[in-house]
Amino acid sequence: MARRLIDPRIKLRHIACFLEVARLKSVVNAAEALNISQPAASKTIQELEELLGVALFDRSKRSLFLSPFGEIFQRYAAASITALRQGVDSIAKAQTDAVIVKVGALPTVSATSCPRRSSCSPRRA
Repeated sequence: MARRLIDPRIKLRHIACFLEVARLKSVVNAAEALNISQPAASKTIQELEELLGVALFDRSKRSLFLSPFGEIFQRYAAASITALRQGVDSIAKAQTDAVIVKVGALPTVSATSCPRRSSCSPRRA
């Protein structure tokens, strides 16, 4: 059975906006937290719902609640954002932890001081 690909039109901004609206239960407050306008946040949620083909929120007069589909999506969206953050943090840590040491050695010393498979090679004048 072929696996269905994720719609490439779903962007990180959709997921981030969805998670913020779900957390704050308010498009206005989520827009403020994300430093975007309220209409932009509303449009982003609407686009995501259209791409997924389901309503993610049950809307009442003044507040939003996750629909059953929204609850499912939130679980996986939060996990994916957490995994991406961990990946970015791991790369940043690896960059700061990686230290390259270059050793210059004369040919008479390098034969006994440098391992065979290192990048330590004698320089020729």
